[in-house]
Amino acid sequence: MCRALKRDRARAGRRSRLLELVAGGICDGALLERIWREHPPTRAVHLAAQAGVRYSIQAPRAWRAQQPVGFVET
Repeated sequence: MCRALKRDRARAGRRSRLLELVAGGICDGALLERIWREHPPTRAVHLAAQAGVRYSIQAPRAWRAQQPVGFVET
């Protein structure tokens, strides 16, 4: 369900001239540095949290590794 929702949102975003979608992960510091360099932001909003809490309960170590690192990288 989450992947379908992400695909639908990406499809809608591609129709916008205000957005450039980049496939990648928020834990990829090099990718984020490149994006910030090419598109210097005036503001950043972190919207990359896991949808729901089920994953954090089922795989707490994986969640713990991804979420704080991604927050710091952004």
